[in-house]
Amino acid sequence: MNVEDRMDRWVRAGFGVAHRGGVYTIAGAHGTHFDVNRGTGVIGPVRAGTAAGAVLSSVRATDEKVSLQFAVAFPRHATLERVAVQVRGTRGAAYRAVVYARTDGRAWLALVRAHGGHVVRLGNLHRLRGHVRHGARMRVELWAGGTSPVRVHARAWVVGRGVPGSTVGYLDRSSARVSAAGNVGIMVSTPARSRATAVDVSRFVGWKLRPVVKPGPPPVSTSPVSTSPAPTSPAPTSPAPSTAPSSTPASTAPSTSTAPSTSTAPSTSTAPSTSTAPSTSTAPSTSTAPSTSPSPSPTSTITPPPTQQPRGSMPVGTAAYPVPSNALIVAPNGSDANAGTLAAPMRTVKAAVARASFGQTIVLRAGTYNEGFMINSGKDVTIQNYPDEAVWFDGSIPVTDWVQQGSTWVASGWTAQFDHSASYTTGSDAGGWVNPSYPMAAYPDQVFVDGAQLDQVASGQTPGPGQFAVDYSQHTLTIGTDPSGHELRASNLSSAFVVAGRLTLRGVGVRRYATPMPQIGTIFFGGSTGGDVVENVVVKDNATQGIGLGVQGCTLNHVTSVYNGLMGVAANTASNSIVENSVLSFNNTQHFNPAPSAGGIKIARSDHFVVRDNDVIDNAGVNGIWTDVTTTNFTIVHNTVIVDHGPYGILSELSDTGVVAGNSVIGAKYGYTAFDTGNVKVFNNVFSNNSVWDIGLSQDERRNTDSRTSTVCPWLVRNVIVSDNVLGSNAAFQFYALDKASGTPASSMNITVAGNFFPTNSTRPVMVGWGGGDNLTVTYYRTPSALDSGLGVDWHNAAATLDNSVNGSAQTFATPLPSDVATALDAPVGTTRVGVI
Repeated sequence: MNVEDRMDRWVRAGFGVAHRGGVYTIAGAHGTHFDVNRGTGVIGPVRAGTAAGAVLSSVRATDEKVSLQFAVAFPRHATLERVAVQVRGTRGAAYRAVVYARTDGRAWLALVRAHGGHVVRLGNLHRLRGHVRHGARMRVELWAGGTSPVRVHARAWVVGRGVPGSTVGYLDRSSARVSAAGNVGIMVSTPARSRATAVDVSRFVGWKLRPVVKPGPPPVSTSPVSTSPAPTSPAPTSPAPSTAPSSTPASTAPSTSTAPSTSTAPSTSTAPSTSTAPSTSTAPSTSTAPSTSPSPSPTSTITPPPTQQPRGSMPVGTAAYPVPSNALIVAPNGSDANAGTLAAPMRTVKAAVARASFGQTIVLRAGTYNEGFMINSGKDVTIQNYPDEAVWFDGSIPVTDWVQQGSTWVASGWTAQFDHSASYTTGSDAGGWVNPSYPMAAYPDQVFVDGAQLDQVASGQTPGPGQFAVDYSQHTLTIGTDPSGHELRASNLSSAFVVAGRLTLRGVGVRRYATPMPQIGTIFFGGSTGGDVVENVVVKDNATQGIGLGVQGCTLNHVTSVYNGLMGVAANTASNSIVENSVLSFNNTQHFNPAPSAGGIKIARSDHFVVRDNDVIDNAGVNGIWTDVTTTNFTIVHNTVIVDHGPYGILSELSDTGVVAGNSVIGAKYGYTAFDTGNVKVFNNVFSNNSVWDIGLSQDERRNTDSRTSTVCPWLVRNVIVSDNVLGSNAAFQFYALDKASGTPASSMNITVAGNFFPTNSTRPVMVGWGGGDNLTVTYYRTPSALDSGLGVDWHNAAATLDNSVNGSAQTFATPLPSDVATALDAPVGTTRVGVI
């Protein structure tokens, strides 16, 4: 990650300095006001016919991905608002993804290229699904990769409605293509004859990508490709945007000629934050002259740029793994009596799995597969998409026979029924999982309207708009939303894969399964074989846990597990497993209680489990990354954890021996916590906007009584090293340690707090809260010298006025990296840097 800005500072004029990426240059402002106020960056009002931008000119990248989250703020009688992100910004040139939002709720996405003072749209406008209302949070992402040609991709969506499974893209072969490295930035413009508009920016991040080869060579087969049948059921791309009609009147269709370009200009903002020193910047110009667009390349889902892949799965339909010559081919228009070749594909994946020999690959043609099955012990198969074809395992089916009854619509003959136990044990609701405000959370029934999930109410209640009810005894579905002109789907299957053998799953999507809690995963690995692999797979919109790991040696790589009812990944007895390069975000859509088990990922009873290079963001009201119940030798490194009103960012509970390093932890009640956990090295993390503490050590009365594990994991806080971290300035305590039950003072826990940076501000948090031996008393130390003097140590921490530009920089007060931490961070042993390496 080379760009990161959470806007969690206070800047009266301008945007100041990003956490990563340097100082912002404000340009083309035309009187537009810019400021940052504790979580929100404001651009606007932007007057009609003008444009404004903020760029990070010290970022110089050719292959780059950027992501912007913003909230639209339509004034009354405004017509259109345009918000864009850009990459490869140089003087007069850039690629941008532009979101056009109208006050009537319609929105579009377009790719544009600025070059030589002109702005050219690349391909068609793409209509975004749903409506955008005042104050709605939106996210737009843009990729660019390669030089000859240049591939650009983008997607945009309303936060909370599901991440699109596909992107819009363009292959730019024009002589005007932007091949040089350039800056990244945020642009806002307002068309003529519209009222001034404003945009609230809450998050801006970016990744510099390294060129790599796309997965796999061209497919090979013993059957001629020209004889392969065309699938009769094309792969869905929901919630992909649909294309705005070319005949849209000029008065309502968004134009693409007002996004600003870039020209050189120095920044005048001096507000500090967590970044490197400011450098001379580039800034947007305001040229809006239109230009004739070249003949567009196809702008539906196409192969993404040949660059290092960002975190998360490739969009469904873009992976291109090799097709072995002996692969079994499956297509929606095939027959299970066929040979399983390209010319004669099978029809169902279940039948192909049953037929497959040990180690054989099953290749799926584009389409939707409403299937769920078990891979039995002794089986070892690979299941993947056909190159560049979109394959979805979908646990729902269309429902069309709706009959209006008063204010509701009823479909009869619905026979799907699911267990609704509110625990991991069938028939039990013990454990306090369900929040009383969301009593239907454990009921896995699901209904979707145009891809948006309805809320379930109890049988016998009358559902209102956006709600549904299911009556098992009457075999009916009842909805409170008029289905006319909409696609209605309801979940009819509980799980996609139950794996007792060995499975490699890649290049597909898995969605809309009504998974009961005791099944512990829409994709569940529970056999004795282990060694399973999930790669470039999207798992979304399932009722409870997206993926469950119950066997050792599993690898989840570039997985997107989002918008699931309970959590992204649940792991238990999954030693020697790894979750990396993945996105585990926006889960707990059913608002389960944080305890006993909800969040982005939870690991229990596992040894040598690795969680690295993941985005664990905005899992609703719950923990981000959580180890629990005798998890040992864990590694949690280089993750971005942002908590949406939840308790813990990263929590190690009842665990022992681990490395927690190089993470960014933001917005939690408790940033990182070692709870009844010892032998942890907490190095080179960055904390921001947490409320109670950034790093905390807490002990209660629990002790491990299992003779098999109590020696290595006694559930005690002990031998904890906290070094080279950048602490935040918002929490009540930057570091806190207290035994609340057994009378052990912090000074007897063998804790080291050395080489950290403690920023200060006018409402300074307590630097260190140091627990006494009475389970209650906490001594406050407000400066590094007071801490050293009070404890009789020489720990060389540093504190200064709020200026986190030390993040990632060498510092004389830093503690040299020990070998195990250096290995986890992929850094040289002895490195002396503060913050994320």
